[in-house]
Amino acid sequence: MMQKSVGMERQNDRDSRLMAALAYLGILVVVPFFMEKKSGFVRYHVGQGMTLFVLEIVYDIVYQFLTVAVLLVSWRLYFIVRIVGYAAFFFPVLAVTGIINVVNGNEKELPVIGKIRPMK
Repeated sequence: MMQKSVGMERQNDRDSRLMAALAYLGILVVVPFFMEKKSGFVRYHVGQGMTLFVLEIVYDIVYQFLTVAVLLVSWRLYFIVRIVGYAAFFFPVLAVTGIINVVNGNEKELPVIGKIRPMK
């Protein structure tokens, strides 16, 4: 009887970690957002993943407007767009950091953006 509850606990832990890891994979953040309401661990990582996803969308929109604005002025200023474009490499690094935290069972904030809370 005791082994079954331990096995079920491990299964729930594995499921929670899977749901929490999905939170860092872009639009897949909606899966744990709607499916996992009980686990505080999952909710924490959904909050971090939602922050990351919203900031990615904002970055993409701003980047597109910047590209159009710079190209309307002069194609010779395109190097500015290229430099700003390198900031996009920051988002996958944050996603991997979040997934590593999930795998290790930690509720650590993401670097730089971890304090931003779009949802509670």
